[in-house]
Amino acid sequence: MSSAMSLVVRRLGGLLPILAVIVIWETVSRLGLVSPVLLPPFTVVMERFVSLTASGEILGALWVTTYRSFLGLIVAAVVGMVVGLAMARFSWARWFFNPIVAVGFPLPTITLLPAFTIWFGTGDQSKIWLVALTCFFPIAVSTFEGARAMNRQLVWSAQSMGSRGPSLFLRVILPASVPFVFSGIRVALPLAVIVTFVAEMVGGGGGLGYLLIYGYRFLQTPTVLAALIAVLVFGVILDQLLLWSRRLLLPWDVGEQTARG
Repeated sequence: MSSAMSLVVRRLGGLLPILAVIVIWETVSRLGLVSPVLLPPFTVVMERFVSLTASGEILGALWVTTYRSFLGLIVAAVVGMVVGLAMARFSWARWFFNPIVAVGFPLPTITLLPAFTIWFGTGDQSKIWLVALTCFFPIAVSTFEGARAMNRQLVWSAQSMGSRGPSLFLRVILPASVPFVFSGIRVALPLAVIVTFVAEMVGGGGGLGYLLIYGYRFLQTPTVLAALIAVLVFGVILDQLLLWSRRLLLPWDVGEQTARG
């Protein structure tokens, strides 16, 4: 069997548990073992999902959630990478940021939503800045650990060939740290979606979270579950796009290629 065929078989095999859950869900609901108000059949949920998509409600809400998640993640990626590299290279940066990261990393930042809503309102800004704060810490820590753990022989070899200062940073340290930046972004990506979704549920202002809470208030369970399915699909697609971008931008990262192969 060719490698391509083997990959297809493995991917299809990975869908079997999901298909089993869907079959059990449909069967339990159709047999009346659970009230349809609590758990409508999967086919009914998908009908609502299709109707909401056709009317533009899910796509409009998805765009709002995507915009907030992405913008916050981009801010976190830029600042987290700069701070992580600075901590790895300069003792003063490590002295300044270490206590901040130690205190902020374990903090459940979603609890700061009321304060962010007071400061930035119920619109986009409160969600974007909360996402940026949440995602900053895993990206900064991953970048820092990657820059600190890089092979010192690479640095010594570059220095022996005359690389110093900015040249050493741009040609050796930064490329060696980028895979760790991507690892931090992959950890932060679901956090960005979760924080945005929960913030929209609590703080309003549109988005998939608001669509879900709207269905909950009127006991429209198919709408609630359709919004959840949209979030799940959205998260899976984003993760796959991130992995594809990593393989495209980091062809030298053989360890990641081997781990996934």
